[in-house]
Amino acid sequence: MSSSQDSWSQRIKISTPCPACSTSFDVLHAKVIETYPDAHLVHFTCDKCRNALLAVVALSSDATQTVGLLTDLSYEDVLRFSKMQMISIEDVVDAHEYFEKKGWANAFLKRKKQKRKKKQ
Repeated sequence: MSSSQDSWSQRIKISTPCPACSTSFDVLHAKVIETYPDAHLVHFTCDKCRNALLAVVALSSDATQTVGLLTDLSYEDVLRFSKMQMISIEDVVDAHEYFEKKGWANAFLKRKKQKRKKKQ
């Protein structure tokens, strides 16, 4: 364990249980994804249910705070996505225009209606 990880992991003694099964996370199995001066982005995997939590662990002189997000991403997935180029506003607009021009939403809704009629 690196000295950086050691300092926050000793302070955190993560009291937040797994949101899925309420089992306490084992901080020793936490994997640091990114480190900042006063915070760490950390990936936890629950030993019991195998769900994952992506958390920001913020450190200050008087407190340690965590904000977590239950995820289906593995540690390797998070690393891979963190290295990808960010999606821009233009990318979102281009995708919207593409699907609008192609009538994707209408085709999707049409198929959905056809499936409902077949079930009846």
